[in-house]
Amino acid sequence: MRKIYILDYTVDVDCNPVLLATFVCILLVLLWQRVTSRINSLPGPHRWPVLGNIPALAGSQSLYKRLLELRKDYGDIIQLRMGPSMNLVVFSQDLIKELLVDNADKTEFRPNWLNNLEQWKTLTHLRKFAIHALKDLGAEKSNLEQNIQVETNYLISAMCKENNARCCFEEKEKIDDYVKLQIEKHKENYNPSETRDFIDIYLHHLNNANESNIPDKSLFHMIFDLFAAGSETTSTTLLWIILYLIKYPSVQDLCRTEITTVAGLRQVSYADKDKMPYTLAVIDEVQRIASIGPIGLPRACMEDVSISGKIIPKHSVIIPHFMSAHYDENTGKIPQNFNQKDF
Repeated sequence: MRKIYILDYTVDVDCNPVLLATFVCILLVLLWQRVTSRINSLPGPHRWPVLGNIPALAGSQSLYKRLLELRKDYGDIIQLRMGPSMNLVVFSQDLIKELLVDNADKTEFRPNWLNNLEQWKTLTHLRKFAIHALKDLGAEKSNLEQNIQVETNYLISAMCKENNARCCFEEKEKIDDYVKLQIEKHKENYNPSETRDFIDIYLHHLNNANESNIPDKSLFHMIFDLFAAGSETTSTTLLWIILYLIKYPSVQDLCRTEITTVAGLRQVSYADKDKMPYTLAVIDEVQRIASIGPIGLPRACMEDVSISGKIIPKHSVIIPHFMSAHYDENTGKIPQNFNQKDF
């Protein structure tokens, strides 16, 4: 027997190491629960030492569905611990708007910026650089629309030829290798007096001493993000639009009638947008009901935020559950039904 002193108590225990280890583990669990229960009053599932709430999310193939199940038990703001960080999953249209729109100045940041101010400054600079570079290349000019119209014709021809919409979007998997190859070719043939595209603008700024805060390794990630953000979401949305137009032929007929009435036989342009309210409503409804991004990218609070009488602590990681907003039953509508009239 060996005596162990805990605070003002003396406990006689067997020196068996297995029993001793079990006793210590139980004690640590009790202390963990006592400490974490004081940290925040926001609801959430039981938290385990080290693992946090990972066990509560395990065993589910769809994370967004598992979070919806937890919502039934804990409400529209759920606290989930993943290691040292506090993650808050926010549901419902009103709460997401209040947090990300009304308090955008406090929640516009990404979690990986919290502990690295220099990285935050670099990412902010890269974002501004990308916007200016795209403007220089004519992102706000009519020639960009003309290029899109040309690509649209190629897409329609490919879809008619293959008779399969999905095959036209599978080439995006080759973007990775393509981007790397183009970067290497541009570096080999770089001419400071010539600006051919986005890569040339980047290399020009990289070689400028006044723009040395743009890291070389960011070029690939920036271009890949532009491709992924522009192609993945667009192609997935197009696939869902095709699906619902096939499912609802009457909606398809009305869209066709509106488009031909406005544009006739010519190519549709962005200037026609305001003259096609029905077609735009159908696109909006497809994006809502398909909810291709059910869970938004995580945000981070740079200071305390109060929403619906609850305090979101500084440095919390916010995970917006967009599908809960798209299927919000508090709107008085039936969210599972396709209804373009809601727009």
